[in-house]
Amino acid sequence: MNYKQRLLDKLLDKFERSRAYLDESTARRRIMIRLSAEFPEYDIEKSETRSLVNSIVHDLAEQGTVGYDWLPHENGNILSRVWLRLDNLPCAYESAGRTPKKDKVNTILSMVLDCSQSAALPWLHEFLSTTRAAIEARRRAAPLLPDDVEQARAVLTALQGINDRGGEECLERAFSLQYFGNSKYFENNVRGKVASIIRKYLVDEDGDLDAPSDDEVLSQVGLVRSPEQIEFSGSMVGKLTGNLVDFSAFKHGATINSPTVADLEIISLPSVKKILFIENKANYLNYIFSSKSDDELVIFHGGFYSPARGAFFRKVYESGHWYGVEFRHWSDIDLGGFRIFCRLQSSIIPELMPHLMDREAFISRRQHWVGFGEKYQAELKKLLELPEYAQFHGVIQLMIAEKAKLEQEAFLLS
Repeated sequence: MNYKQRLLDKLLDKFERSRAYLDESTARRRIMIRLSAEFPEYDIEKSETRSLVNSIVHDLAEQGTVGYDWLPHENGNILSRVWLRLDNLPCAYESAGRTPKKDKVNTILSMVLDCSQSAALPWLHEFLSTTRAAIEARRRAAPLLPDDVEQARAVLTALQGINDRGGEECLERAFSLQYFGNSKYFENNVRGKVASIIRKYLVDEDGDLDAPSDDEVLSQVGLVRSPEQIEFSGSMVGKLTGNLVDFSAFKHGATINSPTVADLEIISLPSVKKILFIENKANYLNYIFSSKSDDELVIFHGGFYSPARGAFFRKVYESGHWYGVEFRHWSDIDLGGFRIFCRLQSSIIPELMPHLMDREAFISRRQHWVGFGEKYQAELKKLLELPEYAQFHGVIQLMIAEKAKLEQEAFLLS
């Protein structure tokens, strides 16, 4: 075992977490470890190990890297404490064969500044500005970026690639191959971190309660595992490559992919009086097979919709709202369902109304309520302060009182 390496790493780790790291001149307390409690490798029952560690500490002290003292009445035999000499930190880092954290952070800061110069996406510019300010104030990149230089470089490379592509849809593995030379590198090394950044700075969801999945978040910037599939059922006539396509012939539902959405021109919605968006796939399928009327267009919404799905929703809205078509949306009666509804309403369909998302619908499936805890309740209470959720305030108050929520699947049961 390399006792010297482990001892110095423990001391330097402690230093890099301390106030002294930010400003060594203001350090008032020693960066110190008590060997009996914090360095279990120092086994005083093993004379050979004890003597070896004593010798290592003595040598480090001779070169001015550490200071130390002995246990009372054990002078020259059993060490009590070892502390870092802050006036000779370069020697400590050199002896540990370790790059000073400040040097790493300065390298990361330089990369952030380089990336900022070409950042065209507002959310990315905000993230980089926040990261720069945090590094300059705290001399650390985490938690916004990894403190490891290569890991931070990989995250910034991915963000730069997303910026360069400008939201154009791209398969994740093709993206990874293009920017990392390995089709699985993005997924295995940086996907989660990049998704977290996008979730906070673009999607504006910084919590973990009913937050969009990584797949949904990454789709917002055009990164997908496979081309987006859009499903719907109803009377719709469109034009593709100059040819009319009557989707009403697909009685059991039609599916088109994201490139087709870009090419699609909706010509008319014959006989459609109501357009219903349904979040859950099982409920969508059950509805079009057993409940859909001839004057309805039913669209599978899914969770947090992607730009491609949003483009389809806009085309449908632009085709229908001039003719007084009624727009409704059906989601879970929970945090995620309310957020999904309000996003669709505020971004695309101002006239949107909820379907089976009120107090009566909630009460009607009492036997299928799902309980939740204090943290979830606190998030629900926040919605009561937001006017955009006003139409749900009644059911939210009941949910808080009962500490329960309801999933759409409950309506598939008798």
